[in-house]
Amino acid sequence: MSEDNDGVLIVCSRWDAAGVRIPGTKRGTCERCGADIKIAPSSARAKHENAFSCLICERCAYPLDAFYPVVPIDDSQFEEIASVLGQDEAERVRAYANSRIALWNRNRVTGG
Repeated sequence: MSEDNDGVLIVCSRWDAAGVRIPGTKRGTCERCGADIKIAPSSARAKHENAFSCLICERCAYPLDAFYPVVPIDDSQFEEIASVLGQDEAERVRAYANSRIALWNRNRVTGG
């Protein structure tokens, strides 16, 4: 990775994982272990927009996330979630996820 560009880990669920599949989701491959993953349209856009990004499954992300900040759910991801779950439930998902992400990033920095 270049010193001028931050690498981005785009963490995707494994294809066989339980849960909602966002409309437009494609099957892809984890760039670390080769597992089949779910690539939502917002993840595909993020990959296209950042040449230094890497699509990986959540199992591969776990040991690496101490080195990378985790970013909150963005607007395009939120819209995908809302299209499946509805606006109110998507707001609850975003609030919960963002609170967990903030906690994770704080612990990552402090080692807590």
